[in-house]
Amino acid sequence: IDNLSILEQFGKDLGPEIDRKQTEEQLNRIFNFSPDIICVAGMDGYFKQINPAMTHILGYSQDELLSHPISSFTHPDDRFKTENEIEALNQNEGAKTFQNRYITKSGKVVWLSWTTRTFFEEGKIYSIARDVTEQKELEILLRQANKISKIGAWEYDIVEQKVIWSEVVREIHEVPS
Repeated sequence: IDNLSILEQFGKDLGPEIDRKQTEEQLNRIFNFSPDIICVAGMDGYFKQINPAMTHILGYSQDELLSHPISSFTHPDDRFKTENEIEALNQNEGAKTFQNRYITKSGKVVWLSWTTRTFFEEGKIYSIARDVTEQKELEILLRQANKISKIGAWEYDIVEQKVIWSEVVREIHEVPS
């Protein structure tokens, strides 16, 4: 075997490794620069890998997020629902979407919209979450505004010579149906 043959074989062996490294570097860039949370959780209820967006959105350090159970960051009113979602993920393979609230290190409530998928062969759950706090707060404000800004209608029937009130007007004026 001459030196040229050795170099050709070396190039054939090295080429796929260079491609793999480039792909790995590109995926790391996406993971690190995504504005959304990208994370991997274990079946034991702990985060195994998180991206910088998670530390930014929740305010905890990477060590804090990796060393405490996921449920310790979940809003107390959403823990049961979240545990049910995770249990459903552990039952069947496939993607699942849901929303829940987390408590940031500063005590602020953050709404997250999750897309998750379990990979049983790895014993891991891969997830992406978007901060939808602004949207949820606007929805809550809209519901509250709708409750307090009751708009009703009334009309006068000339033939019958009576006033017809909508249910909302009856409620506002406390007039029985």
